[in-house]
Amino acid sequence: MPGSRIYREYLEQGRILTDQPWDHYGGGYVVFKHPTMSAEEMFKMNGKVMLEGYGMGKILKRTFNLMRHRPSPDMLMASFFTQLGVKKAYAKLYSTRL
Repeated sequence: MPGSRIYREYLEQGRILTDQPWDHYGGGYVVFKHPTMSAEEMFKMNGKVMLEGYGMGKILKRTFNLMRHRPSPDMLMASFFTQLGVKKAYAKLYSTRL
């Protein structure tokens, strides 16, 4: 994010792709240069991480962990269904572009 320490560092190093529109900053596009990976490699790796992180097993694990710390049915439902929405969005994004 502009104003953050890492943004300033990357900007000074010439690694921020400053010609990207704001809607590219949601995870579906590469917006900076990695020192060793191509933009395609970065996108594929990010897709792998996000799809694994929002797999059903990980969603259930986070939901059950939340149940131990905040045993509110409303909170559990909100968390679970929000994560399902994120899972669906990432599945759509990466299935069309990987």
